[in-house]
Amino acid sequence: MLGKSFLLISIRGISLITKFLFVFFLGKYAIDTSVIGEYGIIVSSLGIVVFLLGFEFHVRNGREIAKSNKDAATYIKRQLILYKYSYLFVLPLMTLCFYLTDFIPPKYIPYLILLIIIEHWALENHRILNALKKPVVASLIFGVKNIAWVFISFLDFFFVDNRIVLKRYILYWIVISTICSFVGFYRIKLIVGKSVIKYKIGKFKIVKDIKFASMFMLSSMSFLIINFSDRFMLDYYSDKIAVGVYTTYYQFTNVIEQIIATVLVVMFVPKLVELYNVKSDTFKKEYSKFNHLVLLSSLVFPLLIVGVAPFLFKLMEKDNLLDDIISLYLLLLGGSFYGLSISFHYKLYILEKDKINIWISVLCMCFNLVLNFIFIPKMGIMGASLSTLFTFVLLFSLKVILSIKYKFVYS
Repeated sequence: MLGKSFLLISIRGISLITKFLFVFFLGKYAIDTSVIGEYGIIVSSLGIVVFLLGFEFHVRNGREIAKSNKDAATYIKRQLILYKYSYLFVLPLMTLCFYLTDFIPPKYIPYLILLIIIEHWALENHRILNALKKPVVASLIFGVKNIAWVFISFLDFFFVDNRIVLKRYILYWIVISTICSFVGFYRIKLIVGKSVIKYKIGKFKIVKDIKFASMFMLSSMSFLIINFSDRFMLDYYSDKIAVGVYTTYYQFTNVIEQIIATVLVVMFVPKLVELYNVKSDTFKKEYSKFNHLVLLSSLVFPLLIVGVAPFLFKLMEKDNLLDDIISLYLLLLGGSFYGLSISFHYKLYILEKDKINIWISVLCMCFNLVLNFIFIPKMGIMGASLSTLFTFVLLFSLKVILSIKYKFVYS
């Protein structure tokens, strides 16, 4: 277990470092931080549309597959059918939105659409492999996907062309993600051992699945809006340079989210779902370990970043990154509250109190949007950081208060 945990954390850590290195690379060698702003808006748009396509059906599916692999092929087929409808509706609508708004330069839009499709399938493969209790395989594929295209971009800049060309880097991303998606799908087929295409699913079940998944979709979209709406509002009220500064700061805060919400959740939650009501003593030990690691990560990583960030910004030689550094500290404090809320979120998840988690997310989204409209036009980057901090304080408070009401009941 310790060796597996170390490997998972190492893979995720290298992926996070690589993402940061890419932002550092753009900040260091681009003319100004507007290139980071363009990259930030593209990544934000990617995240939003991928969530819309996925319809968050993986939340229920993952829990059911984690309980038993026996019906995994059936659940995967149900996901595929659902995605057929989400693609027919979401992709044309979002493509139209991209062209009608000026957030994304038109030259990037065809590449972004292709990247959205590939990244969605790569993400779903990752989730299914984790639900099948293959976190090492999932993380290895995930790591290669996130790391390889960045290093190819570095080779392109330093040894071939020596110019910042974001469009070309996105093309490298598409190629690597496509290869990793096929590898992931092949691994799932080997594990499941059956062709998911052969399974026939009744229309009633699909309608039921859509209704159920829509609740999780509401929750995830709420959280996505909390994460990304501030960048679009900064772009509207300010410019791509401000978005670039904020995106750089958010890369640091994202370390907390990735370590806790991805590494620790992948390591512990499928096992906790399986153990609950089956092996109560083992469940209690694993749940306690999960909570301790969440607490440690939420406190230690922000402190490390506070020490390292100013030094890195000086290396990037972009003075505006140091001018607003208080905003980074506010984001890190908000990230700590978000990290601490994870323990209480997954207590409710294991107890299948999904509606509580959903309505907390919706309430926090509304709160965040109100704060964004109040703070960002007047305070810019600082306003966006304050909105995020206050939102995550509210999120943490609600999760704590409502999770206390419910206790684990062991059979």
